[in-house]
Amino acid sequence: MLVNHHRDVRDLLRRIALLLSEERPLAAILREVGKHLGERFEASVRIEYFGPEGEPLVYASSSAETPIHREVRFPIAFSGTRHGELALAPDRALDPDDVALLETCAVYLGARLHDERNRRVAERLEHLALTDALTGVANRRAFDRTLDREWSRARRTGSPISLVMIDIDRFKAYNDAYGHAAGDRCLRAASAAAAACLRRPGDFFGRYGGEEFVALLPETNVEGAVMVAEAMRAAVERLAIAHNGAPFGRITISAGAAHVLPKDSTSGTELIGAADAALYAAKAEGRNRVMSAHALALPADVRTVAGNLPTRPTRFVGHAGEVTRLTAVLEATPITSIVGPAGVGKTRIAIEVARRIGAFFPDGTWFLDLAMLDDPNDFIPFACEILRGVAPLARDESSLIDGLSDKRLLLLLDNCEHVLPPAAHFAALLAAAGTELRILITSREPLPVKGSAIHRLAPLALEDAVELFEERARGAGIWSDDARRATVAAIVQQLDAIPFAIELVAPALRDMAPEELLHRLDDRLSVLAIASQSPGRQQTLQALLDWSNRLLDADSAKLFRRLAVFAGGCTLEAAMHVCADERELNEAQVADALADLVAKSMVLEESTAAGARFRMLEITRIYAQTQLAESGEFDAAAYAHVRFFGTLAKRFESTLETVPVARWRTLVGLEGQNFRTALSVAIDVGDVESVAAICEGLHYWLWENGAVAMSDMARRIAAMLTMSLKPSVEAPLRLAMAALIRREDRRRAHELAERSFHLYRALGDDVHAGDALRSTVTMQYETRGAPDPSLESEMLRYIERMLDLGETLRAADLLNNLGVCYAELMDDSRLPDALRCFERAAGLFEARGDTDRCGRVVGNSAGIAFLLGDADMAARRSQRAVEMLERSDVSWLGGRQWANHGYYLLACGRNDEARDALLRGIAKLRDLGDRVGLAGALQYMAQLYHRSGDDHLAARLIGFADATFGTGATRQAREAAMLAELLDSVRARLGAETFDVETRRGAGSTIDEIVRVAESA
Repeated sequence: MLVNHHRDVRDLLRRIALLLSEERPLAAILREVGKHLGERFEASVRIEYFGPEGEPLVYASSSAETPIHREVRFPIAFSGTRHGELALAPDRALDPDDVALLETCAVYLGARLHDERNRRVAERLEHLALTDALTGVANRRAFDRTLDREWSRARRTGSPISLVMIDIDRFKAYNDAYGHAAGDRCLRAASAAAAACLRRPGDFFGRYGGEEFVALLPETNVEGAVMVAEAMRAAVERLAIAHNGAPFGRITISAGAAHVLPKDSTSGTELIGAADAALYAAKAEGRNRVMSAHALALPADVRTVAGNLPTRPTRFVGHAGEVTRLTAVLEATPITSIVGPAGVGKTRIAIEVARRIGAFFPDGTWFLDLAMLDDPNDFIPFACEILRGVAPLARDESSLIDGLSDKRLLLLLDNCEHVLPPAAHFAALLAAAGTELRILITSREPLPVKGSAIHRLAPLALEDAVELFEERARGAGIWSDDARRATVAAIVQQLDAIPFAIELVAPALRDMAPEELLHRLDDRLSVLAIASQSPGRQQTLQALLDWSNRLLDADSAKLFRRLAVFAGGCTLEAAMHVCADERELNEAQVADALADLVAKSMVLEESTAAGARFRMLEITRIYAQTQLAESGEFDAAAYAHVRFFGTLAKRFESTLETVPVARWRTLVGLEGQNFRTALSVAIDVGDVESVAAICEGLHYWLWENGAVAMSDMARRIAAMLTMSLKPSVEAPLRLAMAALIRREDRRRAHELAERSFHLYRALGDDVHAGDALRSTVTMQYETRGAPDPSLESEMLRYIERMLDLGETLRAADLLNNLGVCYAELMDDSRLPDALRCFERAAGLFEARGDTDRCGRVVGNSAGIAFLLGDADMAARRSQRAVEMLERSDVSWLGGRQWANHGYYLLACGRNDEARDALLRGIAKLRDLGDRVGLAGALQYMAQLYHRSGDDHLAARLIGFADATFGTGATRQAREAAMLAELLDSVRARLGAETFDVETRRGAGSTIDEIVRVAESA
């Protein structure tokens, strides 16, 4: 009977746990939980919990009131927070097992209610972040997100997309004549009337800024957009809001409609520009009308700009003459430094200049935010990481310079003052190597590079400063009339017309009138001027940040200083875990305080692949760090940061099997700066356990990115390895160290990985032993040219072990490595084994949806099929490989695969197809600066030209390839035989003397020269 009792309890708990894990409305779940408990105890059940607005809600299994003295109550709590109460009114006394069962149920309920509360908080924050406070419609941030999503979908499906830009005619005059309250009512009424004209669920309506609104219409042509815009115009006119200052005597709107069929060569920015141009035309034609345009013929300043230039969240105001002068300087000088004090707007104007001239740089405009770096030694690794999109083969300074030197690009190095020496050295080398690129730098002091231009940026002119203040105030839903313009002018004068200060102060008008704001600034700045010996503008910024901090309530002030521990921003979840505590600031308070900081412009919210992230401007973060140190909370916040990112690293590792690898890399990369900071703090305090945990969880990311992104950690981890460490700590540290130095010291990396493998194997940790084995084998054949055959049995054993554990990614990677081992043995009898490994690995990768890895492995199998003599199979498989790699996030790998595909087609006698494939491969490899891959492709092209009778060109291509590969390059027997046959045949046709002349010409050719010859023949 006792066994049956325990089984019943377990079954009940299991049912309740499963119920609480379901994605259903909470009320329905609680109803079933109450039913199960009621049946178990033959009692009425009451579950009290808190609703979306914190209001108490009650689920009761019976409508009849239960006498209070008969209830048995259990608190529902989780993570130190009380979420409600579980109460029963049983007809019998509860025994200890019953009490334990109900306490466990309360814990389960607490976990679900805790998740529910966090979800509600996140949804509320998301809603606040995406809704315009004044009108209740979506805001600019929501529009930007929707446009990005719908643009991608339309480009993928080939469907049209339209945009309507709407502006309330003569609204400033209305605001001045009728007052701000009437202006607010007008905005609300007009936006509601216009929004009501949208009928389809996928259509979007939002506020673009000030009195401008926008409607996004997916799968709509320009005629449909004009119909919608005309309906909106008529709806607003029917409101009959009197406006004596308008020609029509009432409020009207003008609208511009634009339409485009998205392609790779267009962007959402172009659509906005076209709609804006149509709106301008509607106003020029007399207002209260709709005009249309097509996003094809656009002015240069709205053309697509390649690269990673940040979007402009608000309208650029002021410094128009400075922009013109800077543009002229950049045309004549390869390196230009924008120099000025903190907050004067260096970054803002640099981005604006880059945006306007970006279309002239076909290889992109690339933005490097160097404020994220703490150590000047991180400059080159950071640059390699950011510039991967234009120089994917860059691993160090030399390869980065090589990858960029022939590109036409604009490089924006922002916040250089703390990394001046490496930035100056890099800029000088790059400017000397390339004539088609430009480098724009922002810094508090000039970059010490001979011949570079220096542009000293002054604060805004008074008129521009007033316009910027009013623009930002309008963005916060606040308008100031002409009568208060003098007060606004006095405010911006107090702020020294510094753009950062204006951005920080303008939102304060939500809480006070301009006169009160001026009075408070007067008081605060006067006090600081007496107390401080720092330069005037530094005093202003210090005072302003002090003043803004004083306006925060206690919760927001605590969160503000604690957020300073994050490098590169954070998610809401990270802020909750790191910044919350058990006494003063719980997780719900963190979410509310974060929304407050965003509203006050103390923290910026940004959209990323992982969702919303929050970060401070660097000047604000430095100030917040000072506040954190002075509060005595620095150590606690830093340790909480280390703990969270140690846990996050493990969580990332646990998702390797469920998250697509490309997305996984992106998610980890977003936190790269935070992981670096956590590692640094943990090393500083000697917390080897945390260092090991982070390194172990990030192994896959470190192996691919560590040598570039975290090379500075190698020296510090090496110092830790001199200590006496537990095997469970030593193993991940050695494996991480191998990843960090694998490009600069392969032999040492091999020794470290091998020692890590033996440690993990002794610990019985098969998963990480498999990782270490894969690293060991990789470094072994990279150092020795061929793998150790004795490791074959270990590889086979761990492949099967990984499959048994459900670690398909690790199993596939090991299979790929083993296939490479067989291929590198130079033993034709092992080629079938290599083919089986690659085929099996490809199946596992494809089942995971891992396109880039699958493409690479299928390409490997094509090579083995060719070496086995089946050129047709090689061509089929290489065709599949290039198709996969073109779709993947590492499409640059397709260069060598296109070249291989051309070679296999050549072996099949399909010469025309082979030429097309080889030319595609050569173009990609040339753009990448991959000289070795290019040499191989040109060697294949030599075979084609030899067949067509052009042996002079064939000899020249052979000469270039041989000079690149050097003597003694090892090749598989079949490939070596084909190349030897080609060499002999070309020499025989030309004669030894002519052959030598042509090969010497090829050896002395530059990449551009040899590619031009190959493409034009």
